[in-house]
Amino acid sequence: MSGLIEELKHEHSKIAVLLKEVLQLGINSNEGRKRLFDARGYLLAHLRKEDTRLYPVLREASLENTELSQLLDNCIDEMDEISKAALSFFDQYAQGGDEQSFVSDFKQLYRVLNERILREETELYDIYDDFQRQCGGGE
Repeated sequence: MSGLIEELKHEHSKIAVLLKEVLQLGINSNEGRKRLFDARGYLLAHLRKEDTRLYPVLREASLENTELSQLLDNCIDEMDEISKAALSFFDQYAQGGDEQSFVSDFKQLYRVLNERILREETELYDIYDDFQRQCGGGE
């Protein structure tokens, strides 16, 4: 497994831990809102890393592979929607809010993020590592 993939997987875990801490602490506590802000920052940094280091390599790998190109396009479109929803969630609860609505919205966001993480870790990351090995590269 490449260094980049190890980093990305570690970041997935860190984001999940922070989000769970927000849920445990509550959105109306100062510490809960701090963890929410931390999770937002980690998620944005993670997405930037994927955009600058993961997706360009996958795009190169897809140049001669129509199936991979279509998968990548779908994943990028899906991530754009998930990112918008996540940022909306973070903005909505940045100052606190109704705990019941927060829990409901949190569960939905957490489910979507977990599905995406699973897809990345079982599909995209393996493709990235395979392509890096084929090219004699790696991080």
